[in-house]
Amino acid sequence: MQLVREVRIQVHSAHAEGFQVAMERVVERWRQISGLFFEWDGSLTLAQPQSGWECHGNLYDSGERVQYLELQLRLSVLPAGGHPTSWRHPIKRLLLALLADTDALADADPAMMAGSEDSQLDDAIRIQRLPEFQFQSWTEFVNGSQAWNS
Repeated sequence: MQLVREVRIQVHSAHAEGFQVAMERVVERWRQISGLFFEWDGSLTLAQPQSGWECHGNLYDSGERVQYLELQLRLSVLPAGGHPTSWRHPIKRLLLALLADTDALADADPAMMAGSEDSQLDDAIRIQRLPEFQFQSWTEFVNGSQAWNS
């Protein structure tokens, strides 16, 4: 896959009390998502390489409930230009699983629920975009780290 765009985000609850769902419940919901691989250390991969995108991430919990989700989405260039949009539905399902009251949505017709899901996500989560990674040589890293000792 030719990498042209990489986006890193953290997904947090919009409410002070945080997400009201345990990791085990989230993973149970995630099992319905095609192409998702999850390890109990919190790491996950959601890939559909034939569609030109992949997502890696980590789910963090406090032992009782989910704290936040960190995702790294990679998009490739389409032959006609632009980026694929097929990632939107699987990522939306990934995020909806974080919400305590989404069991009914899991079985609903996606076309009918699209607006409702978007509204529910807008009300329930906050997404923080993280700075993009910058690769450095060893020398650049070491020289930059001298500022840490100042």
